[in-house]
Amino acid sequence: MMATGLIPRSFRDNLDEWLYVLRWTTAKSREASPALFVARAVFSVVHGLFVILRCLAIWWGVDWLMAAIEEPELSQQMLTRLALLAGGLMAAEAVGRQIAYWLGSRARFHLELLLQREFIAKSAELDLVEIEAAGERDLLTNRHALRHTVCGVMDSIYSFIFFGVQAVGLIVLCTLIGWPIFAAAGALLVVQIVGWLTRSKESRDQDWTPLNYLEYLLSDQRPAKEIRLFGLVPYLRAMAEELAERCGRRHLFTVGWAARNLAFYLPFPAIALGLGYWLVEQVTAREISLGLALMALVVVFIAQKAVSGLSKMVWAWELSLEGIQGYQAFLDLQPQIRPEPDLPAVPADLAPGIVFENVSLTYPTSDQPAIEGVSLTLRPGERIALVGENGSGKTTFVKLLTRLYDPTEGRIRLGGRDLREYNVETYRRRFGVIFQDYMHYEGTVAENIGYAQYERLDDSDGIEAAAEKAGLHEFIETLDEGYQTRVGSWYQSGTELSGGQWQRIALARAFFRQSDILVLDEPTSVLDARAEYGIFRRFLELTAGRTTVLVSHRFSTVRMADTIYVFQQGRIIERGSHGELMARDGLYAELFNMQAEGFLLDGHSPPPVSAGAPEPGS
Repeated sequence: MMATGLIPRSFRDNLDEWLYVLRWTTAKSREASPALFVARAVFSVVHGLFVILRCLAIWWGVDWLMAAIEEPELSQQMLTRLALLAGGLMAAEAVGRQIAYWLGSRARFHLELLLQREFIAKSAELDLVEIEAAGERDLLTNRHALRHTVCGVMDSIYSFIFFGVQAVGLIVLCTLIGWPIFAAAGALLVVQIVGWLTRSKESRDQDWTPLNYLEYLLSDQRPAKEIRLFGLVPYLRAMAEELAERCGRRHLFTVGWAARNLAFYLPFPAIALGLGYWLVEQVTAREISLGLALMALVVVFIAQKAVSGLSKMVWAWELSLEGIQGYQAFLDLQPQIRPEPDLPAVPADLAPGIVFENVSLTYPTSDQPAIEGVSLTLRPGERIALVGENGSGKTTFVKLLTRLYDPTEGRIRLGGRDLREYNVETYRRRFGVIFQDYMHYEGTVAENIGYAQYERLDDSDGIEAAAEKAGLHEFIETLDEGYQTRVGSWYQSGTELSGGQWQRIALARAFFRQSDILVLDEPTSVLDARAEYGIFRRFLELTAGRTTVLVSHRFSTVRMADTIYVFQQGRIIERGSHGELMARDGLYAELFNMQAEGFLLDGHSPPPVSAGAPEPGS
């Protein structure tokens, strides 16, 4: 216990972190390629022994050269030996360098491939709960740089083996020279340990995150319009320049750093000078040969270089710690909703419907329920609408309905059984969904629509029919390559679409999926009035035969539903048809009238609902 107490806690904490990084990277390297791991370890041992051989070569070579000078009759023999030794070492070093490159490139390839496969497999395994939690915890902020960082740590492991073998060899060489060389090596080690014990651990500069965000605001196309229109560019530029200067100044080389570095490095030349003086005396007294003396100086130089190399390795381990811990935390996540193949498939007949029984959901990162005490029945073929102010729980209800989340309280039943008793994959296949934050897939138009049911990607007729329903077919026909036109901005040849066109593609995706239940979360939020009217004019036709859940703030749209549910603060406070809710004169009527006033104040009538479509319940 006393011995442990002599070591500062900060150093012990650092040591634990270093060992964690080493163990983690070693395990990953062995898993990536056991054969390469062993081969690189063996090569590192050979490399370390080769350095010792070079030290011996200096000793032998100088002594052979001196013998050739002192005894001319031996010059031919000595110089031949010297030439063979030098040539052999140079050839071995050249071959060894190529072997190191060959082994290193393949080891890095296998390790990067392992990390990529792990990430892809875990991402595919996790459900929405863990994906959203990982995003909020920033577990994978630097995951792209992590692969290169881990490969650097892997290389340092073999450097550690190399330095270890080198250290043992140097100790053996020191026994050939005498105690002063041990004293010099011990002094070097003491200086290094003192440096480690007294140094302060660098923390990541927290200003870099807002600086990166400011650079994004100034350079990215998404905020470009707004910040220029608002005249924010000079303000953001000044803020970014001030932050950049502040961050940069923190890394300026200061007098304090110089003094500390001098205090650390000055002992090295002092030790070398003292050792050199002793060696000169020994050579003069013919106690040791000139070759042995030069080898001793080289040993000190190699020891100093090794100490410096260890310092750089430790610094690299510290930099990689945060990324490795975040990545491992991501790998440790376990999905709450798993596709269990042994569970029964959802029955073909969804009668009597999907029943919510006092359902509540509290997100893992929140203390307040997003939905609380929700009870309703979604019957086959029924069209329902969800309305309410932002944050009232409508999208959360959709996540529960599609079983992207399971309730924290209550239960959801289908056919008299809890949804958790069915295979989740067969359940989700029954849904066609357009989310409020729908995806832009960087691919062709056909792929963007066909991804809703990827096994039907070659169903061109079905894709065109879905596009026709979404009012998109005529526009697609005007594109250079029609449905095979690549859309998006990631690829140089991609065609960028407007927000309304992207939303129509998302709507076509929902129509393309052969599903019983259609969920439309703000499906026309960015469409112009004419396009929206054209779609909802055919709403009853487009949703014929399908159970439909419509989430919208447009009351001209939701009034076509059979039943309207009004959400407020996670609860359903009203339900009924449009006429019933208007007669009740509650929150729905208030919100409807507020929206209608926007048209009446301009002297216009509210937009028509549907030509010839009767109001449900009338």
